[in-house]
Amino acid sequence: EYPQYNTEGFIYLKDITRAGAAKYLQHLSVNRGQCDDTVRRRLSPVRSMWNFAILHFEIDGLSNPWSNAGAHLETSKRNSKKTKVLAFTKAHLEAIERGLRLNSVDPELRLLLATLRCTGARPREIGGLLASDVHSDGGGGAWINIDYNDVRTIKNPTSIRRVPIVDVSTALGLLELSAQKEGGPLFQKGFHNTDNLSHRSNRFLRVKCGLPKSNRLVTYSFRHPMIEAFREAGIPMELGKAIVGHSEGSVTEGYGAGAIPLQRMREALEAAMAVLGEVDTYHYTPEELEIS
Repeated sequence: EYPQYNTEGFIYLKDITRAGAAKYLQHLSVNRGQCDDTVRRRLSPVRSMWNFAILHFEIDGLSNPWSNAGAHLETSKRNSKKTKVLAFTKAHLEAIERGLRLNSVDPELRLLLATLRCTGARPREIGGLLASDVHSDGGGGAWINIDYNDVRTIKNPTSIRRVPIVDVSTALGLLELSAQKEGGPLFQKGFHNTDNLSHRSNRFLRVKCGLPKSNRLVTYSFRHPMIEAFREAGIPMELGKAIVGHSEGSVTEGYGAGAIPLQRMREALEAAMAVLGEVDTYHYTPEELEIS
């Protein structure tokens, strides 16, 4: 499955891409069963090797494909401190819609957040799309392809999928932006890095949309209401999890996202959008439900 790492002979540094680096780390994790801490230890000397080559040798076009290759890895210590992210409620989503209509909003930020809202995708999956990942469905709509690329990694193999864009204005915006970019990354460079994207979008949600300042209500909160909406709309959870690239449960048992017809995914997402934000708020604090 990974022949480029099993052949004998030379492999030139410049021939290893970010997508190749991500696949190799996934190989260590999935095929060889190594924990995240072990993969991190293997990553460190390889990253240093590329940094040394860039510093001491003149190799045209050489960049370090390992510089952010392990961004998706989590250690048990970090996991134990992770805050549980809440879903956006209907009131939160309505406030966000009002904020997105402001003329002062960066058009690419507006389009990125709108895409998160109607797909339930992870922020880095959308921020790292390529222009070539946006496709017309032949009927005036669009769908996106989420896969490894040289801009960002993805969490795991079950995250490789295609997702229809059910919101008409968002679909048209993605198609238009893709045509403008003519290849390469779809969104500006500042959106490729998860930390930069989260900082900028979280600030927008709090300052422009009036959402409460809570570390449980963040950009990633766009993902959770979609998962809740699949449940509320009566969509089989195996299908819903495959659409959002979730690895738990029986997603891989007959529900690989690549095997699901686009029309079936579109119907599931349309049903979910109708009940988006209808979540039980008993575990929210009063402050987290306030809109300023």
